[in-house]
Amino acid sequence: MHSALSAAFGVALVIAVPAVLAQTFGSPVPPGIGGHNGLPGTQPPLPEVKGGVSWDELAKVTPVRSGNRVVPQFDKGVLNLNGRDIRIAGFMMPLSAAAQQTHFLLTVTPQTCSFCIPAGPEGMIEVKTKAPVRMTFDPVVLSGKFAVLSNDPNGLYYRLTEAQPSK
Repeated sequence: MHSALSAAFGVALVIAVPAVLAQTFGSPVPPGIGGHNGLPGTQPPLPEVKGGVSWDELAKVTPVRSGNRVVPQFDKGVLNLNGRDIRIAGFMMPLSAAAQQTHFLLTVTPQTCSFCIPAGPEGMIEVKTKAPVRMTFDPVVLSGKFAVLSNDPNGLYYRLTEAQPSK
């Protein structure tokens, strides 16, 4: 029941949030972003974060079968990030239509389609902020306490709590 609810919630977010954002902010994807309604390869680049964690590092995870489930097997370097304060750049994927976000996903690539999730679980971080952060389609740099999730009921691999914008 829980996984069916999670799946339904995820599908509803992917479909509903971009439509609500379009009503709130105009077009859900700014012109020039690659994908379905822009020119391929024209997405804004992620800024380099000196001393920050890279998405390439977070991609060092392998899904493995454990009984009747598939669970992540993380690289030692990724596991060493658990519980540490980190900085990372990414794109906001809102979980509500609010102009100020306190709970959203940070992704390696921008969301370019109302029906597409921009990355797999290794390319997304669930973010919970200290204070509301203005919704943007531009890349953001965040800092906060990083958690590696080996058994998240929603299938997430990473979480950033106490997050705040960083330079």
